[in-house]
Amino acid sequence: MNGESGNRWGPWLVILLLVGIVGTLIVLDRRRPAAVPAPTPPGIVHLRLAITQDLEIAAATDFGEPPQIAVWLEPLPKGRPRTLYVSYRSGSGDWKGKSDCPDVLPRWFCAYRVEHGVETGFPTPQNPLPDAIARATPLGPDFTVETELRPGSRWRIWLEVNISADYNDAFPRIDENGMDDLHANGQPSLLYTAEFTAEPSACPQFELTARTIPNSLTAETTPDLSGITSARHLLPKLELRIE
Repeated sequence: MNGESGNRWGPWLVILLLVGIVGTLIVLDRRRPAAVPAPTPPGIVHLRLAITQDLEIAAATDFGEPPQIAVWLEPLPKGRPRTLYVSYRSGSGDWKGKSDCPDVLPRWFCAYRVEHGVETGFPTPQNPLPDAIARATPLGPDFTVETELRPGSRWRIWLEVNISADYNDAFPRIDENGMDDLHANGQPSLLYTAEFTAEPSACPQFELTARTIPNSLTAETTPDLSGITSARHLLPKLELRIE
């Protein structure tokens, strides 16, 4: 009888023991402190710019290539510009057989010269910008540009965008005087700007403020956006966050 009783209760004792062990582990896990995200290093805030391109507009141009884009910072009230991102062709000088394309991102080319302390010139295949800055334009519509800043510092952020051969009535391939658009520029580059203080949770808003003037040796700009059609829709989303 005793042997049969022990055999009958043996499996239940094992089950009760396992239940007790599992319960203890659950209690201990609940008491464990929750994982804490890695803190931002002291003395630093993070800037993140999310960019969305309309690739259907790009595909509708004569060349069908994605736009050239440059993003740079300018310290306020004054200081040396700092390039955060530029499309590969502009940042490397790789123009598929052309020596240069000065009308692509003329305002950034001026900022590049100030940043690098040169009076003339562009990035070249022999002297390109680092790969971390001159990146290939993403094949998908969305990408981000990020950097770190000193808290409380004041900045103006610039974004210049242009796409080749996006001709329209105001910016045709051949103008009324019979002159050909030698650089296949089409509509000129557009400039978006925002000013901000580097403080967490700041959400400065980009504004389309100007366009460049074609064939201007000094990268002149104008706030007159008349005649700009598809180009103003190239970047439907620009979201800037400071964290």
